[in-house]
This record gives sequence, C-alpha cells and structure tokens, in this order.
Amino acid sequence: MLSGQGASVSDSVLAELAWGASPPEDVFGNLRVLVSRLRAVLGPTERGLLQRVGSGYRLAVAVESTDHGRFARLVADGARLLGNGAAAEAAQAFGSALLLWRGQPWVELGDALLAEGVRVRLLEQREVAVEELQAARLELGEIAAAVAALSEAVIEKPYRERRWELLALGLYRAGRQGHALAELRRVRQLLVEELGIEPGPALREIERRMLSHDPTLLSADPVGAPLAEPAPAPRRPAEVRPWSSLVGRAAQLRRLDELLSTQRLVTMVGPAGVGKTRLSLEHAATREAAEGEVWVARLAEFHAARDVAAAVAPAVGVVHVGGDLVTLIRHALLDRPGLLVLDNCEHLLEPVAALARRLLADCPDLRILATSRAPLGVPGEHPLALEPLPVLDERGGDGAAVELLFDRVRANRAGWRPSEAERRAGREICTMLDGLPLAIELAAARERAFGLASIATHLAERVEVLAATPGARSTHTPASTPRSAGASNNSAPPTGRCCCAYGRSRAASPGRRPKPSNHPTPMTLCWRYSARWWTAR
Repeated sequence: MLSGQGASVSDSVLAELAWGASPPEDVFGNLRVLVSRLRAVLGPTERGLLQRVGSGYRLAVAVESTDHGRFARLVADGARLLGNGAAAEAAQAFGSALLLWRGQPWVELGDALLAEGVRVRLLEQREVAVEELQAARLELGEIAAAVAALSEAVIEKPYRERRWELLALGLYRAGRQGHALAELRRVRQLLVEELGIEPGPALREIERRMLSHDPTLLSADPVGAPLAEPAPAPRRPAEVRPWSSLVGRAAQLRRLDELLSTQRLVTMVGPAGVGKTRLSLEHAATREAAEGEVWVARLAEFHAARDVAAAVAPAVGVVHVGGDLVTLIRHALLDRPGLLVLDNCEHLLEPVAALARRLLADCPDLRILATSRAPLGVPGEHPLALEPLPVLDERGGDGAAVELLFDRVRANRAGWRPSEAERRAGREICTMLDGLPLAIELAAARERAFGLASIATHLAERVEVLAATPGARSTHTPASTPRSAGASNNSAPPTGRCCCAYGRSRAASPGRRPKPSNHPTPMTLCWRYSARWWTAR
C-alpha cells in the first residue's frame, strides 16, 4: 500500500500479493485478518491510517513522510542545487538521500506490477544520486574521494556513461591526463564490442576538450567544507548495550572479535548460565560502525521449529502479513552488512542451522553469532567454548568469579569494601556456584538481605537462599536469566542435564553418574527460583 503512494489498492491485487497463485479458500476473509493484523502493528494511534476505500484499502500517509518519498525529494533537491551552483548543499542532499537507502525497494513484492514502476523509478534516482554526489565533490575540489568512488561505480554499472564522464574529468583535474584519456577509450571499446554503439555526445565532447587542453575543465574551486552530515551509526537495538560492566571476559571478548572479523558463523558454546548472552551483547555493542548493523533475536521463549523465523523477523524489521517468512527475512538482509545474534539456540538446533545456512548462502555481507549449549553443525561454523569464571587467579588471589560477585555487591551498596571474612565467604560462594556468572549475580542480589557469610552457610546447607524477594533488582539482561537456562537444561542431552541437576558445570566422566542427593544443590536452587526472581522484578 505504501508503493501505491496513497491510492487505493484493490482486494484482488492485495490477495495476489499475499498468496500468489495459491490463495486460501476464503480469500477475502483471510485478507480481512491480515488487515486487522496490520492495524494491530500500527498501534491504537495510527491504526486509522489503514482505510477501507471502495473494494480496496489505502494507507493514508503522505508520500513526503515515507522513506521513499523523502529519498525522491532529496534527490530532486540535490539536482536543483547542483544546477544552481550550490555544490556543498547539493552534496549534502545527495548524501542524505543515499543514507536512507536500505537495499532494493519492496523485494518482498517480487515482480508485482503494483510496485514495479515505483521500484524502477527509485532505482534510477539512486543511480543519479550516486553519480551527482561525485559531480558535486568534483566541484568542491574533493578530487581523490570522487575518483575513488567513481572507479568503483563504473564497475558496478559499466553502461552508465555519466560515470565514465565524471571519472575522466576527475582524473584530468588530478593531473592524470593520460589516465583520463585511457578511461575514455576503455568505455568506447566496451560500448562498441558489447553493444555495437559509439559513446554518447557527452563523452565525445569531454574527450575533444581534453585533447584541446580546454582550460575550463580545470575550473574546480577546492573547498574544505564537509560534504554532508556525518553518517549516523548503523541501527542497533536499544537493548544491545548491557547496563552492567563485563567482568573477567576481556580475553574471550578479544577472541570473539578476532573470529567474527574473519569468519561468518561463530557459535559460542558453554553450559547454561556461563555468560554466553552477556558476552555476545558486549561484542554487539562494541562493534565498529563500519561493520554494519546489529540485530538480536532471542530464542529462549520459542520452542517450535516454525518459531525461529518468527523470532528473527521483528529483530531485522520484517512485519509478517503474508508470504514465506524466511524469504522475507532473506530479502531484508540481502544487501545489508551486519551481525545477526541468535541467542539461546540449543533447543532449536536443526531449524536454526537451516536458517543460518540459507541466510549465509544468500546474504554475502551477513555474519551470524549464535549462543548455544551445542554447536549448530553448519559447514564453516567456528565454535568458541566459554568456560565458567575462575575462583582463584594464577597467584592464588581472588579470581574473576570473586571479582564479579564483589562488583555486583558494590553496585547495590555504594562504597562497600569487603572485609577479610566477607572475602572468604565470597570465595566459598563462587566455589559452590562453580564460577557460573548467572548464579553469582543472583547471589550478589541477595547480599543486602542475607550478607555473604549467611549466603555461604545456606548454600553449604542446601538452603534455598537464592529465591527472590518482591521488588528485587539486578543487573541481568532479560535473556540471561535462568529462565532461559532452564529451557537449555531441559533440552540438553542426559549427561548435560545431569551436570546441572547435581550442581556442577563439569561434564560427568563416561560411565560414572553422580549419586542422587535428597537435598537441592546450589545450582538447582539457582535454576528453580530464578523464574520467580524475574517475575518479581
């Protein structure tokens, strides 16, 4: 309906777009369901924008308030400004227009005639913006930047003569007359051999002027003003940067950075509660802007194979009103460089692996970071094992686990400094909790109510000390709560479940099974009461 630019789109056209050649039995009834779903997405204040008009629907949104409307207006403004000699303002307009471009328009509509005309016009306007931005740069004296961009542009679209004209002009102004003439001969050879035509008047004219050393070709006035507003950082979910500091994971974070700089699929594996989600979010939050966007899909609350795409779609900005959801996700990511974080995959390994294979095959600029208790089993996957935090360091002092516990206590008690007795209790707590960050953070949240010494005593006696109190607050991110860890444990193989059930993150030796206990272990208490803690929160 946005592609209709305010006009009504008939029911039959909408039905064809939604279901193609395989419509449901009650087409119009199902269409009303889709419209109702779309209105729900728009929300109570804007649902009225989707209006019933005759035998169709229209989206009552001004073209100027849409992305494609703003894009077209900025390109038109840039062309007008450049024609009036305002090169700096023109460059800013063209640059702002190109920042709005997110790939081919309406790819989810396929070859539908409704969108084809508008799509072709927008694609042409984009090519014009790419070219005229470089023309403005040449006028501003930004010769090197323009030549570099145009050298790439002529490879992308070799039949667009305007690009060759501007490239030759830039090389000439850079003092590279021979190179400029060589590029003009190269485009002539290309057009003659592949299309059987001679270059157009503009290319022939600029070649004539170069051969005659026309002094007006050098009339560029170098200017040091910026060409456009600084490019904004790629879009990232507001929730990506965790509120709490990362403790004891600097080496693992560096290793993760190294892997994702060279590999397209990295799976962080480790027991539930070891901090996989926390580390993945830290990496996502600290990625360089040039590396693209970040999308985070949390899978802990989804349990069926079909739910994987449903979890990923909103993360990448796809609203599903019809059609194959995986195809829509693929189209959305096709030309967008960035990182897709798939969190808590262990109970959906096969569907997540299938989705990862398809997206990596079709989206060349996409990288995927998965967190799971087991690898996905996808070719080219690079597992990164994450171990619990050490209780002691190499010199026998407090390790990262104890540092984490004290850091989280200080977050709740400003100026707190552990006494020697509290330091010993902290070590005991971290030892009994196996250095698992999630359990340690839950223990820190209870320190104000019990004190570290009391917590250590209760844990040793298997008392349910990690249960939450109403109004409790902590620094956990939602996906890192043991509610998701519980899902991980339920889906783990028997040996893995045994490890969690008996309170140790270390795998049991083959052929040996820990003896059952009549009392809950600290880890069992952590898993059992964390969901209650999260609800109270």
